[in-house]
Amino acid sequence: MAITGLKALQSEDFRKQQELGEKLTKLFASLDFEPIEIPTIVDMSVVEKANSKFSADVFKLMDKDGTVLALRTELTQPIAKLVAQRFDRINLPQKFFYNSKVYRFSGFATDAAREIQQIGVEAFGEEVSDLEIADLMLKSIAISGLKKFKLTITHAAIWHQIFKLYGNPDMDFSTELDYLMQSNYFKSKIKQDNKWSLAAKAYKFLLDGDLIALEKNCKEIFLLLHSTDIKQIEETLGIDLSELKAILALDPNVVFDALQCPDLKLYTGFHMNLYAQGSGRLIALGGRYDKLCSQFGKDIPAIGFAFYVPGLLAALKHTDEEKTLRIALSKGTLLDGAIEFLKTKKIEVDLSNKRKLISQSTGETYGFQKIEILLVRGHDVPIYVQHGAADLGVVGLDTIIDSKANVSHLKDLGYGACTLSVCAPKNKYQSVADLPEYTKVSTTFPVITKDFFASTTTVVEIINLYGSVELGPLTGLSDVIVDLVASGKTLEENGLEVVEKILDCTARLICNNASYKLYKSNINKVLY
Repeated sequence: MAITGLKALQSEDFRKQQELGEKLTKLFASLDFEPIEIPTIVDMSVVEKANSKFSADVFKLMDKDGTVLALRTELTQPIAKLVAQRFDRINLPQKFFYNSKVYRFSGFATDAAREIQQIGVEAFGEEVSDLEIADLMLKSIAISGLKKFKLTITHAAIWHQIFKLYGNPDMDFSTELDYLMQSNYFKSKIKQDNKWSLAAKAYKFLLDGDLIALEKNCKEIFLLLHSTDIKQIEETLGIDLSELKAILALDPNVVFDALQCPDLKLYTGFHMNLYAQGSGRLIALGGRYDKLCSQFGKDIPAIGFAFYVPGLLAALKHTDEEKTLRIALSKGTLLDGAIEFLKTKKIEVDLSNKRKLISQSTGETYGFQKIEILLVRGHDVPIYVQHGAADLGVVGLDTIIDSKANVSHLKDLGYGACTLSVCAPKNKYQSVADLPEYTKVSTTFPVITKDFFASTTTVVEIINLYGSVELGPLTGLSDVIVDLVASGKTLEENGLEVVEKILDCTARLICNNASYKLYKSNINKVLY
């Protein structure tokens, strides 16, 4: 049986990967970076030591003495450990390059594969500056042949100061960050813990790409981070971002983005992300992580970056194409409202032929070559957008959250209002607290349902259905349901009632993360 997420490279693809690797590693070697190879199997404690980002997605192995091992999830930590352990025998700066694979259950925003080829650099010592590494990134982009790209940059000092000003006064920064990152998914997305500070909420909203929630709940921080004026942010927060200004001067495709959200468990300063036309995902990232080596016994400044080779190769295939904006619309109750919204933006949509799944719009194109409309099932909209098959999508908040899609939430369209609720036969339960110790729940929203009940004391069996969930309690399939409620007429006709509301929902406009970074000014015209 084939294992998902593993791909055998055919001759042509393998040659392209080899050629790209040779170009980049030759560049690195010419600038006094030395090659390094990290073992495929590492101690699990190294994975968990300083950065928990991929610890939930690690392939674990057991040594014969009971030691827990792992397939390496990334390369920065093991290299930092090596440098720290050999500190007494080396001269700084130490600069390395690698062309190796990492292994994860999921590649998150970078790649869906389990086995991911990475090419990158790591540099140690205070002699290596942010400017030098940013310049090397740009040289790498140029030598790869990539043309239509954006290198977005920010600085962790922005967030450190935000937590200082708006954080929980009863927690230090590290404690609050740990509390935030370990929070139950349901609480973080829907029912936030009252211990969360304004800074913690803002950081989590940005991690989730939810600009709507950020603006609604953290207005002051949203207005600050939405600014592209570095000087304004420096003055407001009282920090020095002169290094970023020097990096911005390197190339017009380098863009300051205060809304960029670095992993504060790892990055301590300068941070950069690379996006390019032709790949719907992040294709490179890096920055400064000065505290990483100290986790292994030595305090050594460190900085680096990594390319995710599959994404880079995908972008290189489409580097000369003119951009078509694709908008995915959900079939069903939200479709008419989506068409009306597009009409207000002078984007005309003809969906008279329901069998035609891709239609070209007429009217305004907002600087794109053309605009195409995709007609798909509601639950598929976030998936098309996350993977870059569509740039924009219109879908309900419930569907976005349940999909766990990594997308940007741009606008609450304000229609299609309903409530995702726990519903039961009339007069049987007063609230969720009255449910039996073991409860069967039927729903088309299994992720939200699981996380909601994980925040209660009730043990549940979740039965995933794709329609007519109201039949569950009527046929004995389930005790209760979790479903969308608008007018409540369907519930009433079937002898059901709401016993607890989970989430208020409306239609949302979402965007592929890479598309928003690359075409932000064009897309904002559609928004505003």
